[in-house]
Amino acid sequence: MTAWQTLFPETFLNVFKFNDTKASQYLCMVIYNCLNDLSTQQLIKHPDGLTVVEYIIQCSQTESHPDWGLLILEELLQNNEFIMTQLEGLSSSSKTVLLELMAAKLDSPASEECDQTNSIKIPAFTIAFLAEIFETQASGIVQSAVNERDKDENAVDSVLVIHLLQVLCLATCRPQQYGIIQSRTSLLTLVLELLHKAHLAGKSGDNVFSTRQTLSGQEDSVDNPLHGFKSDLIRLIGNLTYRNKNNQDLVRELQGIPLLLDHCNVDECNPYMNQWAIFAIHNLCEDNTENQAFIANMQRTGIADSDVLTDMGIEVQERNGKLYVKSTKKSHPDNTS
Repeated sequence: MTAWQTLFPETFLNVFKFNDTKASQYLCMVIYNCLNDLSTQQLIKHPDGLTVVEYIIQCSQTESHPDWGLLILEELLQNNEFIMTQLEGLSSSSKTVLLELMAAKLDSPASEECDQTNSIKIPAFTIAFLAEIFETQASGIVQSAVNERDKDENAVDSVLVIHLLQVLCLATCRPQQYGIIQSRTSLLTLVLELLHKAHLAGKSGDNVFSTRQTLSGQEDSVDNPLHGFKSDLIRLIGNLTYRNKNNQDLVRELQGIPLLLDHCNVDECNPYMNQWAIFAIHNLCEDNTENQAFIANMQRTGIADSDVLTDMGIEVQERNGKLYVKSTKKSHPDNTS
């Protein structure tokens, strides 16, 4: 602790400013070994603490074994106050690093067993705080993405929103740890609204939200930060409605069931979208007779067009209430003599 009292924050900042990778790694090793409740609070609350954290995040992006910068961040992420006090002031790139780290830890099998030595436990309070940020930041993301103006600024917003969404998707997979998120009906309402807006925007013109059953000639769509956005929205809806009667009913009341059923198709811009939609419908209907009856009473209006089936030479027809599949490919006689 004496080293921390002597070096923090002036000496830490001076060493980082040398921009020497090895020196920065050694300093991160010192910081990591000095971390305890008191030093963590000083790092979080000191006016220069944010700058030190920025340098630590930069250091975590350099190859090193062990990665002392990464080890520090893993410790900080377990603190209730770290994200709440530091995230807003960080640069966009640093926010992305932290959110990607959180997603990686939440996606790790070890995160389900929080008593393991190689796992970290991200507080439920932190996830709830990120949900609040998502609700604030994501409301206008669809219109911003469709609007051709200010592309660079919108791209940064899109990156933040999509990373927040991915963290929420992974966290809500574990209701035993993060069940508090299911009580945020405002989050579920927003997610349904975003999916509805993205669905309408995709139908209104050729944009990032348009359904594409093949990516031929659409390589830019893969690089768009909103690639997979609708899939993640549907995944989150499925997680929020898992064995939660209030949320199941809310989705039905907000006309979310037809919306989800309309996404039970292939969209190469949204990998696994149809699987997540089926998963969400399953969760909506589990032990919910009202939702089951709602779907049972829906009427079939026709057969959806499918470019994939057309490319495969398959046509689906409806006759007398039954579906028939036939090949549209012409057979060619052998040319052998």
